[in-house]
Amino acid sequence: KGFIEIKPNFNLLEAVNLHEVKHFVVDVQAYPPPKITWLKDNLTLIENLTEITTDIEKIQEI
Repeated sequence: KGFIEIKPNFNLLEAVNLHEVKHFVVDVQAYPPPKITWLKDNLTLIENLTEITTDIEKIQEI
């Protein structure tokens, strides 16, 4: 049976100054492994205009 648990490490609304770097960290535990997509204003962030790094760590497989 599938499941997903998401634990964001930031507020729902975040502000940043122009040219300032902001890091968003989210702990996601899910089965099957999820496809993660970042959105801003309900639009997918374009990877050539932003830097998106995804680090997937397998915790446990049952």
